[in-house]
Amino acid sequence: MNSKQPITIEGGDGIDIVAILGVMWRYRYVIVSVSILFALISVYIALTAKESFRAEVVVTEVHENGLSDTPGFAGQLGGLAGLAGLKVGGGADASAQGILASRHLIEEFVKSHNLVSLLTSQSGKRATLWFAVKRFQELVVTVHDDQLKGLTTITIDWFDPATAAKWANDFVALANNLIRTSVIDDATRNVGYLNAQIAKTQSVEIQRTMYNLIESQTKRLMLANGRSDYAFKIVDPAVAPEIRHSPKRTLLVLSGTALGFFVGCLSALGLDVFRRRKLIQ
Repeated sequence: MNSKQPITIEGGDGIDIVAILGVMWRYRYVIVSVSILFALISVYIALTAKESFRAEVVVTEVHENGLSDTPGFAGQLGGLAGLAGLKVGGGADASAQGILASRHLIEEFVKSHNLVSLLTSQSGKRATLWFAVKRFQELVVTVHDDQLKGLTTITIDWFDPATAAKWANDFVALANNLIRTSVIDDATRNVGYLNAQIAKTQSVEIQRTMYNLIESQTKRLMLANGRSDYAFKIVDPAVAPEIRHSPKRTLLVLSGTALGFFVGCLSALGLDVFRRRKLIQ
């Protein structure tokens, strides 16, 4: 084959595979060179990329009578509370599962661990709480809810394995604490309201109802004050991982080499098209 004779890729019936293979062979050194270049770049990236470790904590939501208002509490107290403009009900604990994925929880976690500067130092963003929370949501924490098993997995990705494990366990502890605090405040407010209303009424029936409601709210207070795992029980606590989660160096190098081969093939085809047009001119 004449080395100066261009190869026609498009045959009469479409793409000529044999012709394409001929182009690949003619420009094999270009393809190999580009593949090696991409492989070297991927090796450099794989070796210099900062290692990240993943810690996981598995929890299950606690379902007990004490974790929510007694049936009909909001209905029984609603009329009385409406007169005083008092908000009642188990809203805090009813949405316990949603707390784990909430921005509020992440914001409180970032503030309690003083992470604003740490999370924004390498991002080029302003060192504000908003940016720190956004980066924590996008790069650090992941919440996966398995409804079939009734389990929730919280994963923390960080550069230090011990820190990742600590943050994962602390994240659950903070969620429990926020919910406990909300329930305590809510029940305390309800008890105070009910006691005030008892002093104002002379109806024995209404007083009896209010005393029953006070009893239910007192049980909520006792339970919330008496246990740290109020809303979530840790099934499997996070431990410091000994194997990095990323980068996956072998996969990164193989992917880079494959990409280099693809780019090399495209370059070969482009050079062949350029050469044929130049010969035609």
